[in-house]
Amino acid sequence: MNDKAKNKINEIFHELLDLDQSAAQDIESLNTENYPKWDSIITVNLIIALESELGIEIDADDYEDMNSYLSVIETINKYLK
Repeated sequence: MNDKAKNKINEIFHELLDLDQSAAQDIESLNTENYPKWDSIITVNLIIALESELGIEIDADDYEDMNSYLSVIETINKYLK
């Protein structure tokens, strides 16, 4: 994954999860269990934003696995190759 794509993913996460960009928050540790704001609606919006911004179409079979920042990165990597 190139830096531009990863930066876009980070921007989407910060926007949808209302993360403080100035704080030294460890985005890589975020998941649906440790961040209460990350619910099913956020997941749907995340998928829509990623598809739109990165020009990809994520298979519905991958939705369930997209429950952490790192799993999102891993999933997106499959589509950017």
